Amino acid sequence: MRRVTGLPGLVLVLSCMLAAFSLQAQTRTPAAPTPPADAKQDASSRTPRERAWLILERGVREENRDKRAKAVRALGPLASEPAAVGMAETALEDKEPDVRVAAAHALGEMRSAKSVPKLEGAAHDADISVALAAAQSLVILKNATGYEVYYEVLTGERKSGEGMIKQQLDQLESPKKATEFAFEQGIGFVPFGGPAFEAIQMLTKKDPSPVRAFAASALANDPDPASGAALARALQDKNWIVRVAALKAIALRNDRGILAQVDLATQDKVDDVRFAAAASVVKLTGK
Repeated sequence: MRRVTGLPGLVLVLSCMLAAFSLQAQTRTPAAPTPPADAKQDASSRTPRERAWLILERGVREENRDKRAKAVRALGPLASEPAAVGMAETALEDKEPDVRVAAAHALGEMRSAKSVPKLEGAAHDADISVALAAAQSLVILKNATGYEVYYEVLTGERKSGEGMIKQQLDQLESPKKATEFAFEQGIGFVPFGGPAFEAIQMLTKKDPSPVRAFAASALANDPDPASGAALARALQDKNWIVRVAALKAIALRNDRGILAQVDLATQDKVDDVRFAAAASVVKLTGK
């Protein structure tokens, strides 16, 4: 075999080597792509708990705000899970009010005492629905800030310090906002028996009375005398739903100092008010 020498020979050798490398590259099995982080572990190999957490973690990061809110609200039963509490607290800063409402409710359901400072901040949210949701959770946690919000919704003014801005309270005039709040709380808050048809009719008009009635009901457990005085004034409210709610709250407070005003309400022209007043008088004059 003749030996190849010189520059032409070197070119020939290099050409052969390149051809061999090219052939080898064509026959080599391509490397598998690196799976994304969530897919590294096959779903079937995850424990039920791991799969459940993954669903929640993805849910609270959903682009769709409704899905995000649903995932956040679902965290409520997880009071013993610090990670869930953290997720709900983070959601209080969400750009969408619906998600912040869900977060406030979830933290209340969790009875998360450590979240009180964040809920107090949410009680001053620019969106009235968020402020009311935070107030409800603060009441559950026996924090007075919650009662202050309800006091203002009922009276239009806060007990002390800076209150809600007028634009916030004006949101209660929005039928959509009031209806959303009613169904968020459960229409059962309406202080009269039977189907809540009249309350729904009010909410579809520019009448926030059912929401104010809920605020009156919430003040039943507030020990502050200022709330008792506010309920006494509510006995003169133009809407009977608010008057009934105030009477029931007064009875629950067993506030005998305003018995005279309650007794006057037994002469109300609206049956619901008259009966509620009579029941309150019986309660306040009992042992």
